[in-house]
Amino acid sequence: PTAPVRTGPPLAPVAGTAPIAAPSAASIPPPVASGVTARLEQPFVAALATIAGDRETLDRLDDPAALARVRSVIADVMLTEAPVHAARLAKIVMTRFGFERTTPKRTGQIVDLATEAQVRRTATGLFLWSSGVDVDSWRHYRRTPRGIERKLEHVAPEEITNAMADIAGMSHTIDRDELFAVVGEIFGVHKMTPTAREHLEPVLIAAVASGRLLDDAGRLRVSPA
Repeated sequence: PTAPVRTGPPLAPVAGTAPIAAPSAASIPPPVASGVTARLEQPFVAALATIAGDRETLDRLDDPAALARVRSVIADVMLTEAPVHAARLAKIVMTRFGFERTTPKRTGQIVDLATEAQVRRTATGLFLWSSGVDVDSWRHYRRTPRGIERKLEHVAPEEITNAMADIAGMSHTIDRDELFAVVGEIFGVHKMTPTAREHLEPVLIAAVASGRLLDDAGRLRVSPA
């Protein structure tokens, strides 16, 4: 199981944007409802890679104005994409400051600057969540539109689990291969590859172990309410 690494106060809204309210546990429909009726499925919206400053900004973090600017960009990306993988967050932030690529050192620096986020460690790296979200009760998932690149390993395990539970609920029962194909399609994997399967397999195992899904002689279904 994953464990919180850091929590902090709610993110401050960025000018011109409105924070996304965290769903309360009471308002979350049971996973057996479909994504259409329960509104569990949402479209993934990618943060824009608009220029926010020059490269030197990231080297002047001892300057309060530069520090505030970088944190504002981080907050803006978080409001759009959270939960977001640390590598994806760093790439978008770096692009906004004129960089074409990032490095592990820069990624770590940007994560450290996201002091108002929940940071959770997973098998595929760190994911940053908005501080107002209860990760354990969050039940949504976001379909990756065609033309938007979002690596499967950059989708939080909790989000993949939610999709698996919703699809299994709509299907009543479903076999593993079909579930992987449908969930992969949701997250932009239009052909199931061994790499994609290797990524989905441990998420499914964890979902069964936690009770979100039941494995009934090779057929998967959601746990009864």
